[in-house]
Amino acid sequence: MTKKEIIEEVSEVTHTKKSHTRAIVESVLDVFVDILTSEGRIEIRNFGVFKVKDTPARIGRNPVTKEVADV
Repeated sequence: MTKKEIIEEVSEVTHTKKSHTRAIVESVLDVFVDILTSEGRIEIRNFGVFKVKDTPARIGRNPVTKEVADV
């Protein structure tokens, strides 16, 4: 599901304008990003846990130029 689809769904359920719903959804997501950046973890009861996970870099290749780079 995309952010656009979430906005449309919430707008229909709450009977609000998409512009207002978009502002609210984007604000909530911005708060999530800020908390994950500072604390690394968000737990929303009865929904789920979001954590920042460090993954080691891997070697990737640009399919056009064949240039090798860390991804």
